[in-house]
Amino acid sequence: MKLAFYKAFQSRATIVDKIIAIFSFGKYSHVELVFPNGDCFSISAREGIGRFKKINLDPDVWDIIELDSSISARELRKEAKHFLGFKYDFLGAIFSISPVCIQKNKKIFCSEVCTNLINKYPKYAKFGDGCKYSPSGLLTKLKDNNPK
Repeated sequence: MKLAFYKAFQSRATIVDKIIAIFSFGKYSHVELVFPNGDCFSISAREGIGRFKKINLDPDVWDIIELDSSISARELRKEAKHFLGFKYDFLGAIFSISPVCIQKNKKIFCSEVCTNLINKYPKYAKFGDGCKYSPSGLLTKLKDNNPK
């Protein structure tokens, strides 16, 4: 299992990508769970809804991080299906850089759903509520948790 982080400062990025990255003090605007078969799962601002999708993970556009090998793709896919059809939570995403979590029923944002899914595994359990992580914040926490 992997996580793919969308670079907000490259030619394909939109102004919204850049704004997300700037306001979250990072260089990423989106994150996807990447399954071994190439399916990606997330809830994107562009599509506005939780979905599985094939994505070209061009290294000029995405940074890829390997997750702990104990994560079961089958279990994670089953858990991710729960979020299919959820709407993108713009307000929650804005507040992800604050200590306050704004959560609404059937709404969630990309780094929140990814964090909530991986924090079911022991190595990531101490990450806590996904609503406290922007994509850049999640990547920082992953690197802090797994120094090279």
